[in-house]
Amino acid sequence: MRLYSMEQVLAAEADPSFSVAQDRARASAVRALAAHQAKLRTAKALAWEIPITIPDISPSDLRANARDRLATTDRRQLELPIGFDDLVAAAAVQMIMEACEPALWALDEMFATPGVRAARVIVRKRILSMTAVKHPWLRNECVRRFRAETGSIEPAAHLFEVA
Repeated sequence: MRLYSMEQVLAAEADPSFSVAQDRARASAVRALAAHQAKLRTAKALAWEIPITIPDISPSDLRANARDRLATTDRRQLELPIGFDDLVAAAAVQMIMEACEPALWALDEMFATPGVRAARVIVRKRILSMTAVKHPWLRNECVRRFRAETGSIEPAAHLFEVA
């Protein structure tokens, strides 16, 4: 790292071209931030417009499919400190999330674009919210995943209410 004497630094800062360059750099940073925030808003807006359809499956069929999935799961994965009903609910929510995966594919074209990660979170939260409304018996698992997804202690109540 090259170090400069205090006299050299003060002389450089006293030069009028230094303040012009500094003003130009600040203006550029402001424009870059505004562009980044615009891309973030665009990505989030797109996430709210993506159509999501929760599979139309009866609760009994969903439970049966979840149990079948658990039956084929490696036993080591089932050694969790939760009850079997909670495991069934977790498997059912996972199956619904996988069925709704095409909604996330709509964001693939935005790969490495500012806001795409936030947009994916919004889509996953929407899927969880819609699942909780359509299958009330899965509400606790949806809320648990919602919290894990967002880091929030309480999800917005309106997301889990029937419209």
